[in-house]
Amino acid sequence: MKKLLLTISIAATLQSFAQVPVFKGFDLNTGASIDSKPADFTQANGKIIFSATTDTDGTELWISDGTTAGTIMLKDIMAGSGSSNPSDLVEWNGKVYFSAADATNGVELWVTDGTAAGTTMVKDINSGAANSNPNQLTVVNGKLLFVANNTTNGEELWISDGTAAGTMMVKDIRTGANASNIQYIMVYNSKAYFQATNGTNGAELWVSDGTNSGTSMFKDFWTGVTGSMATPRLVSGGLLYFSVNDGSHGVEIWTTDGTLANTQILKDIWANSLDGYDGGELAEYNGKVYFPAEDGSLGVELWVTDGTPGGTLMLKDIYVGGGDSDPSDFMVFKNKLYFSAYSSGKGVELWATDGTPGNTSLVKDIYTGNYNSYPTDLFVYKNFLYFTAEKAFGDRHLWQTDGTATGTISIAPVGSSATNPIASSPDFLYYTVDSTVYFTANFTSTGNEMWSMKDTTGMHIDTSTGIRPVSTTQFCIYPNPNHGSMTLQLENTDFKNASVLVYDMLGREVYQSSITKQESQINLDVPKGVYLVKLQIDDAVQTKQVVVE
Repeated sequence: MKKLLLTISIAATLQSFAQVPVFKGFDLNTGASIDSKPADFTQANGKIIFSATTDTDGTELWISDGTTAGTIMLKDIMAGSGSSNPSDLVEWNGKVYFSAADATNGVELWVTDGTAAGTTMVKDINSGAANSNPNQLTVVNGKLLFVANNTTNGEELWISDGTAAGTMMVKDIRTGANASNIQYIMVYNSKAYFQATNGTNGAELWVSDGTNSGTSMFKDFWTGVTGSMATPRLVSGGLLYFSVNDGSHGVEIWTTDGTLANTQILKDIWANSLDGYDGGELAEYNGKVYFPAEDGSLGVELWVTDGTPGGTLMLKDIYVGGGDSDPSDFMVFKNKLYFSAYSSGKGVELWATDGTPGNTSLVKDIYTGNYNSYPTDLFVYKNFLYFTAEKAFGDRHLWQTDGTATGTISIAPVGSSATNPIASSPDFLYYTVDSTVYFTANFTSTGNEMWSMKDTTGMHIDTSTGIRPVSTTQFCIYPNPNHGSMTLQLENTDFKNASVLVYDMLGREVYQSSITKQESQINLDVPKGVYLVKLQIDDAVQTKQVVVE
């Protein structure tokens, strides 16, 4: 197996208030084409599994434990310089399932347990060299749901228990060889909701529990073949939020609890059958849902809803007048909602809100003047919000912010170009069990490669409150990864007050409990993913990341 060259560098000197992350650059492709373009970072059993390209082996499956020796090509599925093009990677039951092609079977469903011998095709769905093109792999109700094409039935909904015998078509929604055009699969109440067409009703909202009899059109919102283009958007507050054009109201946001009786339009934001909802993302923050919408007079602005028509209103006219601020790229950080938006004289920059119009404001004019820095790729890592943005046209950097203008700075490894330290935006940002962020970037002459960034300074001390970090040896959590049940163990119980809180990666609290003894049990009923466990002992705090599998 091919191993890689490793470069290690410490971030350039930052202001005294900022943490100093340690960067590692993994030069996977040392050939003439330079770029390895790592993608689809997925975590399983404490390791990162992803796709990457080399001149010698093409685009194949790779694995990394974060070390030089432990970052290798997992298997050359398409032998030689040809590419198997692994994609749609998803972790399920300790294994990673994905779509890939070998020299004989075309693009089919594959699985890996993290070893070369354990990287095998699950089933040749479209027999022979033809492609079944498995996509939209989603774990639903204890099984793997996906879309595939066996030629006879066209592209339809399939399900797998991880075995060839247990991999089968769920339902031929659009009978015959025509595709049902399944898109936007979202899990809600242990069922899959998605957009599909049966050829008679157009693109409508469908629901499936993974069985043939349990797969049906949820509702024909726009009667006939036109189709409402119903699209699941977000699960929040026990409701599924989705967009629909029912032929009377234009595209608007609707909600459902899974019953037709409680399926309703949230609000007719732009009346007269025009589209009030513009198709942007929805975000949950402090029990409410935020999204971009237009009422016909003030442009596309930031709206908020509590799930009721009366509680659905525009939060702020950011681009005053009829222009569009187009809020997007939402991320919760330090109990505020951060996002990208356009304002007159400032361009597209980073904004934040606490849910009130008065405290919805610009964080920093990064590309000064009426120019666009286009903040994207927002993610939270320990005590800072990170994102990418342009300081000048084509000059995209990695940024770090504590939420203030002065605390918003660009960071990069030593040795990166002074004029363009990140020629291509980092992609596929991912947290791991060793508290390191892995991503794809083009910092140096090694090309578009895999990088890692690790904060080795511990918790940031908030000088305004005097909160100090807890000793890193003061508590531990095991097992990690786990299936939602874990033990929190303290080094001692010499304290007056202690509590533990657990947050998801959007900053939402999912668990809270007081601590009274040296060993406590935490039981989480949450989806699989990465969570932050925050321990507070008197005036001291510390966080650890746990993975729920």
